Amino acid sequence: KIVGTGRDPFGVVQAAIAEKSRMKNEINKEIDEVWVVFDRDDAHLNPSKTQRFTDAFANAHDHHIQIAFSNEVFELWLLLHFKHIDPVKPLPRQEIYQLLAAEITEFPAYEQFEYVHGNPSVVGAVFSIGNEFDAITRAKKLWHIHGNRSPIEANPCTKVHLLVGRL
Repeated sequence: KIVGTGRDPFGVVQAAIAEKSRMKNEINKEIDEVWVVFDRDDAHLNPSKTQRFTDAFANAHDHHIQIAFSNEVFELWLLLHFKHIDPVKPLPRQEIYQLLAAEITEFPAYEQFEYVHGNPSVVGAVFSIGNEFDAITRAKKLWHIHGNRSPIEANPCTKVHLLVGRL
């Protein structure tokens, strides 16, 4: 079951905890797995947001919730369907958006594609022309390099491949 919240990472985890409890009561069984997906976005720029981001991980761990985060944005996962990313150079969101749009428009069927943040059509385009196997391999390499760093500092990095693997 997919539940969107539009909240910051801590709020996403809180909503997942509540939904997990609600579902458990509804079906009268333990829930096997719960995953949350969120980005770092600008959490590193504000001490309060940094704390909420960090607390999201602790809270998820305490409630046996898995996290598929991306630093800096989810679109990093989409970009990995097309190209290798330098693991040591932090990648700002605007650059990720530009690189993703450039990769997609390389394909004849998508020459007129315009990336608009939040438009779900980008996912269909990526699934149509990108390579999920390569994305997983590339994400694993980023995670291998950044895995010992705190998630808020691990840029570029994503764990979306772990959720994709479970699905």
